[in-house]
Amino acid sequence: MKRVFLVIIFIASFQGVPAEDVGRIVNGAEAARGEFPWLVSISENDRHICGGFIYNDRFIVTAASCVFEKAITSLKVKVSGLVLGIPEPGEQNIEVFSVHIHPSYDTMFKLHDLAFVKLNRPIVFGDAAKAIRYEEPDESIQTATIAGWGLISETGDQTQRLQKTTIFNLAANCNIYGINEYSANHMICAGDGTTSPCNYDQGSPLVQATPSGNIVIGIMSKNNGCVSPYPPTIYTRLATYYSWIMQTAGQQPANL
Repeated sequence: MKRVFLVIIFIASFQGVPAEDVGRIVNGAEAARGEFPWLVSISENDRHICGGFIYNDRFIVTAASCVFEKAITSLKVKVSGLVLGIPEPGEQNIEVFSVHIHPSYDTMFKLHDLAFVKLNRPIVFGDAAKAIRYEEPDESIQTATIAGWGLISETGDQTQRLQKTTIFNLAANCNIYGINEYSANHMICAGDGTTSPCNYDQGSPLVQATPSGNIVIGIMSKNNGCVSPYPPTIYTRLATYYSWIMQTAGQQPANL
């Protein structure tokens, strides 16, 4: 089975025109500076490879598939970024101290696709750099937001400017995935066929806006392509890993 990983921009087809012929993001939008202060870009040799989110001032959460067998010296995290490849006011570029991959990570089926990146120095928090708490999904809310710097289509170009989209249906039917590929206890299956993340969006957080504030419920792990009609995407269900998260990275800031 062909497997394509993350992107948070999505192409769609409309009025019968195939997505690959549209050549632009449909139903998506450019993000504003400071709109996603928890989101980071993870790069390898100065090239963006994945997203992630700020857990606390020393740890970033991302997908294990993003950093598995990567040389620590080749990795860097950009905080408070909007546009890749150019210096930006207030951005923080921080080298990586260590990588902590979930001990049960399955490289074939992407089960337990979760990792922490520990930074060489603390993040300086401010309006454009904040941690975000993680939680179980609020089942009364069937939408969430994802943002990232991934491809604009499965075979298209990678965006330099941060994009965002709304993901609908957080309890999608994942029957297209095999029994070894999807576990409801460890994963969230989301998407209604109108949008999809794509390559280089792995690790980007799936965020719900709840009455008590924004929460991360999952991180983008894998999908079965980002060509219309878009199949549902699988996200690592973070709340399942509470014990390992606490053991590895400790507490989150108290004021989240």
